[in-house]
Amino acid sequence: MNQNANTPLVFFLLNGLSPETWSLAQKDILVKNPDTGFLEKIYYIPGTTSIWHSDLEKQGGVLKNYIKKSIYFVEGTLSVSPDDVILIEYLKSHPDFKLKYSLVDKNADSQEIIDKTDLITQAVINLQGESLDIKTVGLLVFGESTLLQDDKTVEALVKQKAISEPQTIIDAYSDKGEWKFKKVVALALSKEIIRINPTKTAVLWVDNNEPILTLAVGQKPIDELGLFISSSKNESTLQALSLKIENKDVVKTDLSSKGNDTGHSLEDLHKAYEDKFGAIPPINKKNDVEWLSKKLLEI
Repeated sequence: MNQNANTPLVFFLLNGLSPETWSLAQKDILVKNPDTGFLEKIYYIPGTTSIWHSDLEKQGGVLKNYIKKSIYFVEGTLSVSPDDVILIEYLKSHPDFKLKYSLVDKNADSQEIIDKTDLITQAVINLQGESLDIKTVGLLVFGESTLLQDDKTVEALVKQKAISEPQTIIDAYSDKGEWKFKKVVALALSKEIIRINPTKTAVLWVDNNEPILTLAVGQKPIDELGLFISSSKNESTLQALSLKIENKDVVKTDLSSKGNDTGHSLEDLHKAYEDKFGAIPPINKKNDVEWLSKKLLEI
């Protein structure tokens, strides 16, 4: 963890707890000593150089004169000076660490925000493109239940997912692995080239009602048919689906592509905003990725 040398470390209670005060248990706390591999007691004794019983035994009457110094969390948090290395070691070694409380890592939190906004940006830019229609994306993300929803509902759900779980949308646009085959199935369903029977036990051609694949109870049609056409022995089915999709004037999917999962920048969002609204983003919002994304996803 990278912290500024003068910045206090902040420990916080997990599970959203924030009582007025919370005292950390300190009686007979046993922890495995990483140096010896054995369980031994730990103590927080200010002014000493170790928390371990085996070390403190060697420091005169330290243990004999030990008086517990309470460790309190106030309203769910505990700030510790970076100079208090013994308390920090004690808190990190205590068995309640990461079980009842944890440590704020400001750098990690910041990076998490950066990573999330980058993913949102990429998901939104994908949705602004024309490589897939919204119903196909819905089928890839939510499965065949999408077929029971009207287009506006599907669009709203997909765009909400782009904000809450952007990686799910990004995966739907990927041509890697199973996704390129699932995409063929979703396109074929979206364009009514194939259909799923009412009992969800078969996928059929729409034009002649002939079965393509039978399904066991509980199997997911899109996943199973995608797996089916990914096999070289079922290449003829894949070719038939692809040809029918092309004949329907659906955007073609390059089945031999390995995908292009490159990220998108703030400039991409600005361009998409200008294309949609015919104006540049407001000055006070031009660097706000989440606001730009939500505006671009407005129906």
